[in-house]
Amino acid sequence: MLPIDAAAHSSRWRRRHPVDKAVLGLGLTVLAISLPPWPGAALVLVTALVALLGPAGVPGRRLWRAYRVPLGFCVTGALTLLVQVGGPGGFVSPAPEGPLRAGELLLRTSAASLGVLLFAFTTPMSDLLPRLV
Repeated sequence: MLPIDAAAHSSRWRRRHPVDKAVLGLGLTVLAISLPPWPGAALVLVTALVALLGPAGVPGRRLWRAYRVPLGFCVTGALTLLVQVGGPGGFVSPAPEGPLRAGELLLRTSAASLGVLLFAFTTPMSDLLPRLV
């Protein structure tokens, strides 16, 4: 059994219906993508963290272990926005609005990742699969 599924089995929200958790977690993900990065995605990030660490009862260490891999992809994607290839500045030069765009992307993607993790940490696959059939 995967560690995130084991955590979902011991979640405080284990007995809640999966649709309720899907609406919350995936709704936060959609909001993180569709709202402006500031303050929308920042509020989504804080809301997901509060829900995960508070009412859902996910231990911080366990959350960090699951979150660090998607966060690494988010950072890698944001780093590519810091430079531009070609143009008047030379072959490789800093992008004019690179830090701003990278920060916005990092905020959106990390908030969206937490929304998905909220659903994953509270809904075991054994509860989800029968409802998908």
